[in-house]
Amino acid sequence: SFSETFRAPDMNYLFQANSSGFYNSATDWVKCYAYAQSGDPDYAAADFTECETTTPSIRGFFKGNPTLEEEEGENFQLGLVWSINDNSNLTIDAYQVVLENAVSRESITTLNLQEGLCLYGDDFQQFMGNNNITARDCSIVNSRIGRDDAVVDELSGDLQPIGEWRTVSPEYINQSSLEYQGIDWSYNYRVETENVGDFYINLSSSHILAVYQRYDTSSSEIEYLSTYTYEPRSQQNASISWVYQDFSTTLFMDRLGHMNMGDGSTSDPHIISNITTSYDYSPDINIYFSIRNLDDKMPQRDRSESYPYYEQGYFSAFGRYYSAGFNYRF
Repeated sequence: SFSETFRAPDMNYLFQANSSGFYNSATDWVKCYAYAQSGDPDYAAADFTECETTTPSIRGFFKGNPTLEEEEGENFQLGLVWSINDNSNLTIDAYQVVLENAVSRESITTLNLQEGLCLYGDDFQQFMGNNNITARDCSIVNSRIGRDDAVVDELSGDLQPIGEWRTVSPEYINQSSLEYQGIDWSYNYRVETENVGDFYINLSSSHILAVYQRYDTSSSEIEYLSTYTYEPRSQQNASISWVYQDFSTTLFMDRLGHMNMGDGSTSDPHIISNITTSYDYSPDINIYFSIRNLDDKMPQRDRSESYPYYEQGYFSAFGRYYSAGFNYRF
């Protein structure tokens, strides 16, 4: 299949009134680099993993952008469905999604890194341990970041290498392009017996083959999977269910593939398992008991993250927990 898409920017993106708020405990990578190069022993850092330069708060200023253009896209898909027999089937979908002028709000971390690249060039990029900071028009970047002027340190009498980061003005922008390539597949198998119930097996997987992004017209194209942090390459699910008369039990497993972490390392695949059993007391009432995170799997630590030192968008520190209850339908 092939399709074209069109999406006008949300009204909020276009006409949001001026507002402000605060970002707390953001790491100022630029300040860390500047002080490390100045030789200040209190800020000695060989690379970004040793940075502890967090800001108490940064005031953010927000507004709509009435110059946004519409998003446009093209979608290509090739799918296969194979009914292997009466009890099993396999589906495979390969796809390519290309978006032009995709709308998003700028990340303050990305702006901070781009500021460092504008001020210090390749030396800053080397300090950050990677070559994936997207180059951008420095006049735009500097207009988004507000810093105090560098002043003389009261204790040492030396001129500070850089002023404090006070404000940031991230805007809604049209990204020049965003492209996804991937393959999804799933397999379903069913076994029916006369005396011991029915068994259901489901396996599914989603693989991102490539993600390409061009941030704006002055940026080079980057390949996310090898350069961006916390972009998973794949995710798999598996479930095994047993149903016998009014009883059912399901074991569910979720595997998140490896990702590049903020501290420059690569995460291990993260697997979470759950089990749930239920009993249908009547057509309107069922009782259930479940155990979540059977292995009590904890988040993977990332030295670049502020407290609690892990990426909360992908990992949870909740640990193993139990739940029980009933559902009544009326």
